[in-house]
Amino acid sequence: MTHAQADDLPPIQLSRQDRIWHYQLESATGRRFFETCSGSLQALLMTSQWKISSTAQALVLVIHCPQEQTKQRILNYVKPLGQQLAQFSPQAVLRITTPETVADPLEIRVDELTALW
Repeated sequence: MTHAQADDLPPIQLSRQDRIWHYQLESATGRRFFETCSGSLQALLMTSQWKISSTAQALVLVIHCPQEQTKQRILNYVKPLGQQLAQFSPQAVLRITTPETVADPLEIRVDELTALW
């Protein structure tokens, strides 16, 4: 096993500029995701607060539903949402919450959707 050179390692802390670029990338990805959705999926997303976030492991579509009824409508369309998201990353994740479940969100990997839904 070889040791990585210091220049090859990621920074311990992101710079302000790195954080700005990360935010811009997430915003652009979110806009593009929304634009590629059908009109019915766009209308559905507009009933909730949503955003695209990214981690080193996955792209995440976070949907915060204002009430349980909205969550149920989102769950009815989870497969098409996941299929749309998978076009951006096959390792993407849908994270769905309500005010009651913020601490314990429902997370679904898009690569699991065909088995579950």
